[in-house]
Amino acid sequence: MRRLYYLTSSLESLVEVSNLLQEKGFGKWRVRVISKNESGLYNSRLQSTQIYQDNDMLHWGLLGAFIGGFAGLLTSFLFKIIDPFDIPIPKYVLMVISGVFTCFGAWSGGLFGVAHLNYKTYKFFKAVATGNHVMMVDIPVKDKKTVCDLIKNNFDNIKKIGEDSTLVHPFDLKFWKFVIKKIK
Repeated sequence: MRRLYYLTSSLESLVEVSNLLQEKGFGKWRVRVISKNESGLYNSRLQSTQIYQDNDMLHWGLLGAFIGGFAGLLTSFLFKIIDPFDIPIPKYVLMVISGVFTCFGAWSGGLFGVAHLNYKTYKFFKAVATGNHVMMVDIPVKDKKTVCDLIKNNFDNIKKIGEDSTLVHPFDLKFWKFVIKKIK
């Protein structure tokens, strides 16, 4: 799936785009809008973004799960080699230890991610702060050209500002560039 990003200052245009996409067979759930005007979205019956599209909870949670899982496997391996209790540790106990570390990593990573904006949509929040609206359209790759042409040919006041995948990848190179830029 691909996610197309469009920018406009008009909620009415977004309603028209959403209706046109529905008429052409693309479901309403495919269109999400980032906007400061939540009441306008509600009254226009437009879908606001979901929490995981606004913050980095899912991304950091996955990253935390990987780190926690690795730490759990390392700890289990060390328990097996060192044998600190002078009794054989059953394999299911080692699996539980790895599972607990993985769950703790996912939980703590998710908590960290809730406090941070989504790295994929972060660059659009300045435009949203000035009163614009960012529309996200999730479509299969085979329908990308059709949707782009529909919007481009029918709406002059809507500008395409980006494209990305809908998948959340914890080791995405764009994410690490984003983190390094924020640290500097």
